[in-house]
Amino acid sequence: MAVLPRFLKYGCIILKITNPKIAGFPPLWAPFPGFSLLFDNPGQSPSPLPEGLQKLDCPVKTNPCLKLYQALSEAMDQLGREILFKDYSLCAMPENTYHVTVWDGLNAGNAETVSPNHSAELQPFLKGLPAALLQDSTFISPAEESPLTRKMARSITFKFRDLAKWGNTSLVAILMPVDGDSEQALEWIKRERVRLSNDYHNRFGIKRNRDFYPHVTLGYFANRDYTELATPEVVHWNEVVHGMADGLTITFDSISLYGFTDMVTFFRK
Repeated sequence: MAVLPRFLKYGCIILKITNPKIAGFPPLWAPFPGFSLLFDNPGQSPSPLPEGLQKLDCPVKTNPCLKLYQALSEAMDQLGREILFKDYSLCAMPENTYHVTVWDGLNAGNAETVSPNHSAELQPFLKGLPAALLQDSTFISPAEESPLTRKMARSITFKFRDLAKWGNTSLVAILMPVDGDSEQALEWIKRERVRLSNDYHNRFGIKRNRDFYPHVTLGYFANRDYTELATPEVVHWNEVVHGMADGLTITFDSISLYGFTDMVTFFRK
């Protein structure tokens, strides 16, 4: 069945939605189920969900360990969230969902590339999230058994590097390690990511996920044509974020598997 084009309206502006993660504005997030490995935010206070799950819910304004997240959020406020949408179709992420992805697993974006002998099972699994995360599954067990999901041998600390517009789909704050110890921790993570990506490619046929640029997604662009208008603005936006985030860091010491049903609803066991 053909997918009908989707549109969103803001005042007198009507936009065709070209991003499958967006459903409308003010940001309405389209179903986009899947699972990933994320750094566990320091001192996070997850909200309980039914059946023993916890929802990602960062107390950005009150947790001193999350001052970098707070600065990123305040920079978005200064740039003007509604202006960013009106002029560039950017749907800003809520600050309580800020996170840093370590590795992308199976999701609505790569489900069609899964090998035929697994594709029939994958769709019910994705549709069954979040409860499906609590079931034994061939889809999540390799990730759960990866060394990445064990207690990290050493913590890793990041600082803000720069702002980037990725693929006309998202605006991200790229992070970088602050010192040699964190660089070594990052190199270990990269090696284990390659092993895990190779494993999932061999098992399920999805594309290998090799490159890793730690980042916080600040928003998704709803319309690719409006996104092009943002290109010359990124330099100024970058200056604003640097002015608020420079000198701040965030430290992680563990990684967990998280499921998600859209881009603002993440949960773990």
